[in-house]
Amino acid sequence: MPCGATNTTNMSEVGLIHKELSYKLNGLFFAVQNKIGTKFQEKHYVKAVCLLLDEVKIPFQVEVPLQVNFRIRPLQVWRIVN
Repeated sequence: MPCGATNTTNMSEVGLIHKELSYKLNGLFFAVQNKIGTKFQEKHYVKAVCLLLDEVKIPFQVEVPLQVNFRIRPLQVWRIVN
């Protein structure tokens, strides 16, 4: 897909690998945003999501290193929530 192009594929057409987990996570993310809004730094949202993940017993790791490559060359090591 060229830069700037819009992907119009509906997610229900593609399918989710972990559908139930994906819906649970989206619910948690929206719960955090609905409760504390959009005015805080990312670190506050991470803490809130971690609290909810603990509450519902979903295992996770915070800021797991992830190597991102482009055409075989490393771009950067990103930190992701796993």
